[in-house]
Amino acid sequence: MGVLNRMTNGNYVNEDAVKNVIRYITRTRKNENRKNELLMYGGKGVAIYEPVDYMIAQLIYVQCVFGIEQRKGRRMYHEVFSLDPHEFIRMGRNVNTLWKFADQCAQCYFDAGYQVVYAIHGTNESDLHIHFAVSTINFRSGLKWHDSKTDLDMREALFNKILGKYQYMFIVNK
Repeated sequence: MGVLNRMTNGNYVNEDAVKNVIRYITRTRKNENRKNELLMYGGKGVAIYEPVDYMIAQLIYVQCVFGIEQRKGRRMYHEVFSLDPHEFIRMGRNVNTLWKFADQCAQCYFDAGYQVVYAIHGTNESDLHIHFAVSTINFRSGLKWHDSKTDLDMREALFNKILGKYQYMFIVNK
């Protein structure tokens, strides 16, 4: 089973929060020294076929339309879904299957009304994980996302249910 954690090493309230977290997960920071960890990235509610700067601008635009400057507070949630090494093996070690899984997980945030950028990182099968950078402003209603540990646990269970759809059973002949 995979584990979903919320990154709490920053509160993501500063003006640069959107840019910083998206550049971090897409490994597009200036002088980036960890580009080799990035396998692929995508998003929902953002133009994924444009440069990362466009994705950042689109999230900031929606936040500004709904008055984030006046409301203050958290601008992003940063969550990471870590896979057990055996789960990637059960996916047939197929990175495209892993991308489809990550994209379907991202769809869960988008269906709830939140823009999301995700990135798959890992240098080997034992450290594969997916970062989700999620806007806190609902693009439909303008309401702010308030989340609890229970909500995070429910999302983890949902992601693990989705993960089960992408895993294959291998039969070994002796």
